[in-house]
Formats: sequence, structure tokens, C-alpha cells
Amino acid sequence: MAHDLRGFEFKNLTRKQCPLTYDDPYTWSLNLFEGLLAITGLTLNCPLIILTHTISTIPLGQKRLLASQVINFVLLCAFQLARNVYLLIAVYNPCLNIMNTISCKLQEFPLLFCYIHGAILSMLIALQTIPEYVYKSKKHGFRSTTCSVWQACIAVLAASIALFFTAFDADVNPREMNRCFLLLAVRQTEFAFILITGLIFIYTATRQLFLLNSLKNILVPEGVGWHLCFLISGVVILYRYLALEPCLPCIDRILEVSFVALPLALAAIHPILLVCNLPSFREAINEAFPVVGNMLPEYMPVPELPRSQSHLPCDPKGLIKKSALRRSATNNNNPTDNNNDPSAITVDNLEEF
Repeated sequence: MAHDLRGFEFKNLTRKQCPLTYDDPYTWSLNLFEGLLAITGLTLNCPLIILTHTISTIPLGQKRLLASQVINFVLLCAFQLARNVYLLIAVYNPCLNIMNTISCKLQEFPLLFCYIHGAILSMLIALQTIPEYVYKSKKHGFRSTTCSVWQACIAVLAASIALFFTAFDADVNPREMNRCFLLLAVRQTEFAFILITGLIFIYTATRQLFLLNSLKNILVPEGVGWHLCFLISGVVILYRYLALEPCLPCIDRILEVSFVALPLALAAIHPILLVCNLPSFREAINEAFPVVGNMLPEYMPVPELPRSQSHLPCDPKGLIKKSALRRSATNNNNPTDNNNDPSAITVDNLEEF
């Protein structure tokens, strides 16, 4: 049911005039699940912020970027947890949900900043695994102040991009919204598609780099997850602008899963991937939290590969060796025939093959 609120003044609204949009069991279950994911992400990521700076076996630049990525996930979880608490309060006063596209974009600005900032950090961590970059970093070195300046520049760049997609949107006549979604609040269609395409491209480049370099067991699964989030969101937005009579409740529910719930799941999985795949993080966890360290799977020693003699011929079935041993035994019984038989093969002359 459509609710036209243009004739009302927000200060004079009552509960009967404000629609309650969070009264179905599906929305309540999804919001509860998002809250649990946000709390889990905060619980797992906050200790890693301190532990990352105590690790001495990781280069300084890479350590700072990994710490920034963990902080970004903490901000994402904290923002979504605050959003869920706000929705819980809005149940008792439905008029709090009434907003327009401008206020929605202002509210979703921190969420967009976290998405863009995390994508840029993932790409920079991928670039650090290139051998040419590693050689230059070892040759010139980095100071802690230099890393801090770079971190500030990355944050300013991400904030500028997020501001471009929110503040520079041509929203002359704001439209009322019952539920706030950033992709639906952007009035210029090309802005929404450029944003989603750019984020997908950044994670695609990161995935291609990590396929050939280290840390691929951490950020490749995350890159695939981000691809899934933005791809589903892009398909929903395309359907929203092309369909003549779109299903608005379906769009809201799918966007809630793809643009909110899945990123929270990635934020909760990130510290688990770090600890399970990087031995330095694993050792730091064992020292700080021995109980948690005992729950992690242990690394098994890799057995040493057998050394092969490259000068011997390829003989997978051992036929040459068996033939040589047979001829050697025959020659020992008939020592005079060994000099007369030019095709005799012994263990000593296997190298001729």
C-alpha cells in the first residue's frame, strides 16, 4: 500500500499516519541475524587491531594495511549494529522511519565509505605482493609516518568518492522513502550503475593478482563474496528501473540480504581467514589467547620430497634397473662374457643412459 506523506508535517505526524514497515516475521528475523553478525564481527575483529601491530614478521607497510582493513570491518559492523538498534527503537515510533532520498543518502554515507575504503585496501594489499614492489620496499624502506600519511590519503580518497555518489546526485525534488537503501535513494541511475561496476572491477583486479601471489587464501574468497554482493545488487537495481510494475517488497528484501547481510558475513569471516592462513597471526593469537589457540587446527610439517637424480633416464616402472641387475648377476657368473658382449648393462654404467 502506497503512503503519500507530502501533505503532512513531520512534527504533527501520529502513529496512525505513519506506516509500520518492520512488522513482518521475515524482516524481524533478518534484522536479528544482522545484529548477531555485527556483534560477532566486532568481537572477532577488535582484538586483531592490537595484535596486528604487535606482529614483527610482517613488513610494516603490509601490516598497516592489514590493520586498516580490520578497522574498516569494525566500523562496518558498528554502523550496522547501530542501524539495527535504531530500527528496534523505530518499532515504538514508526514516524522515525519517514525520510526522503536526501536524508537516506546522508544516513548511508558511512556504509558506502566502508565499502569503497575496503575495496581500495584490498587492491593495495594485492599490489604489495608483486615482486617488483617487494624489491623496492626492501631497497628503500618505509617509515611509520609514511604509512600513516598513506593511510590518511586512502581514507580521504574513499570519503571523496563516497561524497561524489551521495552529495553530487541531482536530487532536486526529494522523494519520500519508507525504508532507506542507498541504491534506491540515488536519483541518477547512471550513478548507481557506475558505483556497482567500479566496486566489482576493483575486486576483480584484486582476485587476478592474488591468484598468482601470496595471501590468496584470504582475499580471493572475500573477493568472490563481494562480487556476489554487488552483482545481486546490480541485478536488483536493473530490475527496479526497467520493470513497469516492480515488486517493491521483493526489492527491499533482496537488497537487505545482498547489500547489508552478506557484507556483515564477510566482516565476520575475515579474522577467521587471517588466523587460519597466516602463521604470524596464529602465533599472536596463541600468545594472547591460549584457549582460543588450542581450538585452531594445527599445522602439520610438510615432508621432504625425495631427491631425484636428473642424470638417470626416466624409468617409472624400474625396467632399466631390473634389467641391469639381471645382467650384472649373469656377468658375475660368466665374467668372460662381459667383455665380449657390448650390450651388457651394469649398475655402474647406468649413467650412460
